[in-house]
Amino acid sequence: MTGVGRGLAGDLEDLQSRYIQAVVNGILIVYNRDAGIRMDHLLLSPNLEKRLKKGGVHRHVRGWEKTSDHAPVWIQITDK
Repeated sequence: MTGVGRGLAGDLEDLQSRYIQAVVNGILIVYNRDAGIRMDHLLLSPNLEKRLKKGGVHRHVRGWEKTSDHAPVWIQITDK
């Protein structure tokens, strides 16, 4: 450790702690608003695209304990 009191190491620990808290707060705000970037995609061939019936996102899994910030996407296609 350097300096007086907690010194540089203490300052860095404080900064890291504040940064982590800001990230957590940001995640909670986005989660509560059901906002965020939809970055998971399903790519379909032109033939399969014609059979696409519906699709969506399983948002409810984001509320599970120790879950990811991603939610599974799904599609339903018709039989030919």
